[in-house]
Amino acid sequence: MSTAFLLNQTEKTIPYVLFYDREGALVPNHWHKETELVFVRTGSVKMVINDVLYTLGPGDMAVILGGDTHSYFQTYDHERVVVMFAPELFEDGEELRLIQKKMKGISRVSTQWNERHQQEVQSIFLRLIELNDTTQLGRNLSVRARLYDLVVLLANGFEQDAQQRDTQEKSAQAAMLANLEKAFLYVERNFSQHIDLQDAADELGFTTSYFARFFKRFTGTTFMEYLTAYRVGRVQRLLAERRMNVTQIAEATGFSSVKTFNRVFKAHTGMSPREYQKSIFEDKQA
Repeated sequence: MSTAFLLNQTEKTIPYVLFYDREGALVPNHWHKETELVFVRTGSVKMVINDVLYTLGPGDMAVILGGDTHSYFQTYDHERVVVMFAPELFEDGEELRLIQKKMKGISRVSTQWNERHQQEVQSIFLRLIELNDTTQLGRNLSVRARLYDLVVLLANGFEQDAQQRDTQEKSAQAAMLANLEKAFLYVERNFSQHIDLQDAADELGFTTSYFARFFKRFTGTTFMEYLTAYRVGRVQRLLAERRMNVTQIAEATGFSSVKTFNRVFKAHTGMSPREYQKSIFEDKQA
């Protein structure tokens, strides 16, 4: 699957995942084909969806459709629950295409929904959270049913947002998305090696200056900033797995030296790699 961030699929029979995000780290502007549903449990979250800035508080929700560009600001003392599911979850057909077309203009955040719609979506979300912690027979069928309920709800009579519809149409230009996808895929496949702006530009057949402007315009960050953030994300996964030491992780994620690795990681997370790893397992034991 060619996306800016891979769907961490937890279900073997359905393309779906539910996870908790308590880190509050900066998530650079990106897009993917999956639909993403966000529920803020505590604190506040600042995010941008298709160039529109939103601030969400406890109980607020956001819907990010496949193809929406979005990013998260770095925040502290918050917890959000994220659900992601791929279009492969549904049977392809004319009705599905009509639903997807109608959903493009919906308001992306619950602060713009009426009270009934807020309650209905929140009810679906809470049920998915319950299902995440059970192994009961028919669990995956129930997950599918709740997600079907969600898309039908969003497509029928949901509040429309002209600003979001217009920006979504502009940001969904086929050529732009195709080139961004190539750039994201290039990072996914080569982050463990020494790569730079020139290498990525050559991969797409662009001049270095044009590629730099293109990437910054459509992602909100520079290519090298994105590459570094991606590497740091990979480091966090490897630290959590506890299969390699710090030197091995630095080499596996493309850092030129352990010194550079430690400096960059601390700049992004506020902790050294060892402090971060220790905090993970302290949280699990608490």
